[in-house]
Amino acid sequence: MAKTTKPQGGLTIASIDIENFKRIKCVQFAPKGKGLTTIGGKNRAGKTSNLTALQMGFSGGKYKPTDIHNDSGGPGDYAKVNITTTNGYKVRIFGRNGTIEVTDPDGMKGGITLFGDAVSSFATDLRPFIQANATEKYKILVAAMGIGDLLESIEAERKTAYTARTVANGIAAKADTVFKAAVKPDPDVEIPKEVDVVKLSTEITNMNQANNEISQQASAREKMLEELEAAKDKVADLEQALTGANTLMGQLQAKVDAWGALPDFFDGSPLQAQMDTANDTNKKRTKALKAQDIYDQALQANQEAQQGATDAQEALNEVLTKKNNAVTELGELPNDDITLEDGKMLYKGKEWDCVSGADEYIIASEIGLATNKGCNFVLADGLERMDEDEQAKYNAWGEKIGAQLIGTVVTGDPKKCNIFIEDGCVKDS
Repeated sequence: MAKTTKPQGGLTIASIDIENFKRIKCVQFAPKGKGLTTIGGKNRAGKTSNLTALQMGFSGGKYKPTDIHNDSGGPGDYAKVNITTTNGYKVRIFGRNGTIEVTDPDGMKGGITLFGDAVSSFATDLRPFIQANATEKYKILVAAMGIGDLLESIEAERKTAYTARTVANGIAAKADTVFKAAVKPDPDVEIPKEVDVVKLSTEITNMNQANNEISQQASAREKMLEELEAAKDKVADLEQALTGANTLMGQLQAKVDAWGALPDFFDGSPLQAQMDTANDTNKKRTKALKAQDIYDQALQANQEAQQGATDAQEALNEVLTKKNNAVTELGELPNDDITLEDGKMLYKGKEWDCVSGADEYIIASEIGLATNKGCNFVLADGLERMDEDEQAKYNAWGEKIGAQLIGTVVTGDPKKCNIFIEDGCVKDS
C-alpha cells in the first residue's frame, strides 16, 4: 500500500488550546514530544473531549460530534480549538458549525486535505481496534492497510489449495490401501513359457476331421456288406434270377474287394492330454502375469498418489506462506509476531485474550504509526485498561522509538496522570 504524504519529519503535536468544546471549558497543555502523555480525570470531567477535538482537527467530519459546543457557555461562546504541530502546521476549529481550518508551514490555508494522507483514522482512534476480537482486528487491520482485496484473493487460493490437498490425500489413502492389499509375486517362482494352443487346436481339428471321414467310410462299407448279404439271400431265394444275381454279386464283390483294408482310427488322447496341459499352463501364466500387473499398477498408483498429496500440501503451504507474508511483503506490518490466519489476527500464534494491556496498546500503536505515514503520534482512549506498570511499559516503548502517545485514563488522582481535567478545566497537580 504505497502512500504519498505531505507532512515530513514525523508530525507531532506541539500544543493544544481548547475552549467550550463538548465538556471542556478551558484546557491548554503541551504533550510530551515522545512517550506517553496521559489526560486523567473522573468520568464526565472532559478528558475524552480533548481526544475528540484532536480527532476532529486531524480527521474532519468523521469525528465531529453532533454538538461540539459546551452547554455552560453563553450566546456566541462557540467551541474554539487551536492545535499546533512541531513541523509548523496549525489547526483551528471555530464558529457555529465547527469549521476546520488548516494552515501549512508556508501559510497556505485549507481543510484537512492539506495533511494529505499523513494522518490515518486508525491512529487517531485506537479504540475500535483495542476493543475488537481477533476476527474484527483482522478486518480493521487489512482495511487500514488497504490489503483487504489482496488477502481475499489469497484466501480463495488457500481454500482451493486446501480442497486440492484434501482430494489428493483421499486418493493417496485409497491408493495406499490398494497397494498394501496387493500381493507381491514370489520372485523365485518361474512363470512358465506360453504353449501354442492354437497349433494344438488345429491339429486336433484335423485329426477329428480325418476320423470322421474314416467313420463315414466304415459306415458305407457296412452298408455295402449288408447289401451283399441281401444279394446272397436273394440268390438263394430266387433261383430264377440266378444269372442276374450272380452278376450283381460279382459286381458287389468287386467293389468290396476294391476297398481293401481300412486304416485304424487315430488315437486323440495324446493330443487332448497336451491340450489340457497347455490350457492349465496358460491359465497359470495368465494368473501370474495378472498378479504382477496388479502389483505394478498398485505400486505406480500409490507412488503417484503419494506424490500428488505431497505436491498438494506444498501448494497449500505456499499459499499459506504467501498469505502470512502478504502484509510484510508490502513493508506494512511493523511487528513480526503478528500473523494473519483463517481470518483472524494473532499475536505470537495466540488469540488476543492472551495479550497483555501494554502489549495490545503497543501493537495497536505500531499499526497506527505504520498507517500514519509522515505522522508520528497516536491517540489512545481508555488507558485505565492498563495498570501503572503497563502504562509505564507503554510510555517506555514510546520514548524508545520516539513516538508521541496521547491517551486518557479514568482516575481521581492527579498524580496518576500528566494532565488532570476537572469540571472541564486543567487542574494543577
